[in-house]
Amino acid sequence: MFKNIKDVNLNFSNCQNCPDTCCKNMLIPLILEDFKFVYKIFPIVFAYINSELRVFILLSDDGEGCRYLGQKGCEIYEKRPPSCKIYPISPFFEEFYVDTNCEAVGENGEFLCSNKGFNQKFNHPRLKNFKDKYSQTEKFLISIENSIEKIGYIKEIEIYKYSGEVESNYIKMHKFSLKL
Repeated sequence: MFKNIKDVNLNFSNCQNCPDTCCKNMLIPLILEDFKFVYKIFPIVFAYINSELRVFILLSDDGEGCRYLGQKGCEIYEKRPPSCKIYPISPFFEEFYVDTNCEAVGENGEFLCSNKGFNQKFNHPRLKNFKDKYSQTEKFLISIENSIEKIGYIKEIEIYKYSGEVESNYIKMHKFSLKL
């Protein structure tokens, strides 16, 4: 469950005994600037969530977890996506949330977040001006919405790819990612 950091005072222990719950997600939301970090390692797909087109990386299409989750943890730890680097913190416009389902979040460990902010160890350039970056992403998605086609399902979620004629850098990265 995600809670606004303004409503909690939590600590973070470590990922050492992690049951990889976050790595079991199948879709991770993106913003445009994330494309350059993920397109060579994860497929970038589109889906409608609450009737709005969104962009995601496809961590897994089988429900077993991230394709890079090995027996010793993340096999691409240094090149993991920005959203993984800041987890369990997650931005939503200018607000920040923490995933309280993460087993490392609780009363033990070092400061993670409170109404005063969050631990700078979880800071990433992705978080700066997030509202503006999210707005740019929404404009991009609106511009391509009439040029997408369904390519399948992940659980009950319809997954789409771009099938139009416009070739922006984002579309090129999206198309490259689908070859993975």
